Amino acid sequence: MNRSHVAVAIVSFVASLAAQFVMTPRVASAAGAAGVPEVVRAHGFEVVDAAGKARAVLAVMPDGALQLSLVDAGGRPRGGLGMAADGAPQLSLLDAAGKVRVGLGVTPAGAPTLALSDATGKRRVALALVADGAPKLLLSDAAWKPRIGLAVMPDGTPALSMTDSAEKLRAGLSVAADGTSSLSLLDAAGRSRANLGVELNGAPHLGVPPPERTPAKRLTTEPE
Repeated sequence: MNRSHVAVAIVSFVASLAAQFVMTPRVASAAGAAGVPEVVRAHGFEVVDAAGKARAVLAVMPDGALQLSLVDAGGRPRGGLGMAADGAPQLSLLDAAGKVRVGLGVTPAGAPTLALSDATGKRRVALALVADGAPKLLLSDAAWKPRIGLAVMPDGTPALSMTDSAEKLRAGLSVAADGTSSLSLLDAAGRSRANLGVELNGAPHLGVPPPERTPAKRLTTEPE
């Protein structure tokens, strides 16, 4: 019986927010009929409130990235929309403490990704649709270590994996493309210690391999 274990790779988000930029116009085109330039070119733009505080900043970063930053009345960045130097678009939403809590983007390979972070800024939930079209979900603990992975493989096989605090796979549940299902339990060394499954003909089986990795003892209800 086929067994699948998930290896969920989630692309990390880059959420860089621009600082204050003063508009420095380069060239303005001829004015339109109403006396308003049809095109304005500048290194950056600031939109200020009645108190003169910058609330929105649009600028091109030194590395060529384009960034739009939204700032609250207290001067704290709360949102950012940008495009990295490699062309990858990114959206970041921040809390009042300046921590990125939501990140949405598309990787250079074309994979859309979504990340949710806790109050410390550590990513706890990550969702991605990778280049091969397979959706993947990763749940992490407070130490930023992935503990649960859920995915649907390109062949349509759903798989669930659970890891320990050392990020070692300890349990895996999957349904193979042929319809057979299996549950695998592993020890700290990554060795399979118990396997429970249902064969294609509907027969359940339980396998308990010894630590020495000798042929597994297999209990089954199949006729001899």
